Amino acid sequence: MKKLLCLAPLAIVLSGCAAMGTTGASAPASTSSSGGAAASPANVATFINRIETARGSALGMAEKVAVGGAVTETRGLVDGAQQRFVGALSQVSGLDGATVGALYPPVGAPLSQTETVQKLESRMGRKLATPQADAVKAATALRNNSLSSLKSNLAGHVGKTVGLDPEIVESLMPLVGL
Repeated sequence: MKKLLCLAPLAIVLSGCAAMGTTGASAPASTSSSGGAAASPANVATFINRIETARGSALGMAEKVAVGGAVTETRGLVDGAQQRFVGALSQVSGLDGATVGALYPPVGAPLSQTETVQKLESRMGRKLATPQADAVKAATALRNNSLSSLKSNLAGHVGKTVGLDPEIVESLMPLVGL
């Protein structure tokens, strides 16, 4: 049963890949709860198509499964890091998570620690105490480092899997909100 549950998300991704490959159409990017393009089957299929174009040849089924699974897993980890960041800022500021989440760009973009504090203070209508501002800066640094590491790991993994330079793969990550 565990194997079936692990393969079901990949089957969904692959069904999107097959559908996208036969029509050549591209669905508009949807947004996840954190504001970036979701790793939907259509977006993953577009990502895979662009990888194939960059590589100059089609990916095999095993490569598509590996890439689709890695993107979906990484997107989940990125969304989790963003949720922890928003939760930390919500706890420090006393603002609800939706309000805090709306203050910041899609998860793929790094944030300035100073601007993060300023936006939060502006929304709150008051200055944060030094320990609170330090907590916001620490949460911002952790978020940025986590996202950078996750994106780098994905680029390296996909690059190794399909035989592309990780920098090329990283340049395509905005297609899946990274």
